[in-house]
Amino acid sequence: MKLKNLVKSLQVFSKVSLSLIIARILSAIITFITAKYLGSKNYALFSTGFFLMTIVGFSGTGLDKSFVFNYVRRKEKRDMLNNYLIAKGFFFIIILFISVVFVNFYFAHSYLKMSAFWGILFSSSFFLFTTIISIFQAKTNYSKYSLFFFLFYLIATIFIVLGFFCKISSYVYYLASYMISSIFLVMLSLNKFFIPTLKKETMFSLLHHAKWLLLSEFLWLIFIRMDYFTISKFVGLSVLGNYGLSLKLVNIFFTFVSSFSIILLPKAAALKTKRDLETFWRYNYFIFAFLFIIGILLILTGPFFIKLIFGKEFFKATDYFVKLLIAYLPTIFLPPLQYILLTFKKEVFYFISYLILPIFYLLLFVILKNLGINGVIISKGCAFISSVLFSLFVYIKYKKHLPSESIS
Repeated sequence: MKLKNLVKSLQVFSKVSLSLIIARILSAIITFITAKYLGSKNYALFSTGFFLMTIVGFSGTGLDKSFVFNYVRRKEKRDMLNNYLIAKGFFFIIILFISVVFVNFYFAHSYLKMSAFWGILFSSSFFLFTTIISIFQAKTNYSKYSLFFFLFYLIATIFIVLGFFCKISSYVYYLASYMISSIFLVMLSLNKFFIPTLKKETMFSLLHHAKWLLLSEFLWLIFIRMDYFTISKFVGLSVLGNYGLSLKLVNIFFTFVSSFSIILLPKAAALKTKRDLETFWRYNYFIFAFLFIIGILLILTGPFFIKLIFGKEFFKATDYFVKLLIAYLPTIFLPPLQYILLTFKKEVFYFISYLILPIFYLLLFVILKNLGINGVIISKGCAFISSVLFSLFVYIKYKKHLPSESIS
């Protein structure tokens, strides 16, 4: 039976990974077209808009994870779904307002201000996208999850390729392609979900229950792009474009980590005993080794393909790519450790594991800023390691509180 469960888990992992890999291949096509066609300077403008689009667009993923985690455990699933949809929309309105105020202040006299505003405008594309796929994740319907993930990037790719052949040189058009893709997914989903109606649990209580996850995921989004906006203050558009490209390409590795994470959240929610925990880790050991091998292969082969595909204008991106991949390797261990903290009902520690990331980054950046971009990458890698070590410490401390067997 255990072998059967392992095989089933690996099949699901393969299905999700395949959809994410295909999506990343399409994303790579998008990256290739936008980088080659726009050039390093205009690509810096595109990257600024895109990174802000993802920060704002993915800002509600904490609410998504809280919904998935609690949906698995609760019986009132229809009410849970309805209130989630309302709470997600309410939260987006608030975060949109805050983002506009922040960008107006942070980019007050910057040449990146307009691209930043375009990113915020189109951020709803990722907000809608994450809402739809989170519902399929909660229902453990990985077939539709994979299909919608694939469709989102396929439609965006079609419009971007169309823009390339029509010789559209505006980075705004390429950002808008994601919005068009998300609208298409919404149209496909209209008959899939219930029309929101408030019952039993109000949207405010749902937001309250999800507060630590919301704060955590928002910190993650800020941290993961913090290095880009840090260096934007002291480098030119060409270097910024190279670094932006390297960050996009690191997503090839993060695709596998993400597919791992998607499957783990419902599994972590279902943990009840120490025996469940042992089984949970047995699945993870194999995947840890697989992800590490993928990372090493990308480190060895990535520079060659970047030089071959993107040419001399993005030559510096090869160096940034290798160093960033090394910095990102510790993220292999973050999802299982952090999700188990939710199982232990230690949401505050889950939040602290994310809070550590920007704090350590900023502290180390101040110390290492004379190293330039190398100092930025080192600071980011050390922040990842610090978060892993903290999560591991909390896990070791609280795992003994799980019962050995289920209590009927």
